[in-house]
Amino acid sequence: MARKDPIGAVAAASGGFDRADAVLERRTARVDERGFKALAAEAHKFLARVEKIEAEAERRLAKAGHNGALDAGVVLLSYESIALGDQIPESTKKSTPLKRPRRR
Repeated sequence: MARKDPIGAVAAASGGFDRADAVLERRTARVDERGFKALAAEAHKFLARVEKIEAEAERRLAKAGHNGALDAGVVLLSYESIALGDQIPESTKKSTPLKRPRRR
């Protein structure tokens, strides 16, 4: 997870999102257990499709002497989230308090 933001920041800084067909989107969905499992299944299908697209592109690039090759970044997150305004449940908080240096 920690890798997503730095990669996105570098991509943005280098013009990676300048293409008209670039996509940067965040969505939330209120689902039940069955819906969450369906979302996870679709995420796995999408990743399999990414692999297929890459293999097809590799065949075309091989024929073209690898001219026109692009490095495309794909990030997919699927996780159980909490609303941004909600508090983290006590049961999931760290029990060790933060230690701050003493002021002198």
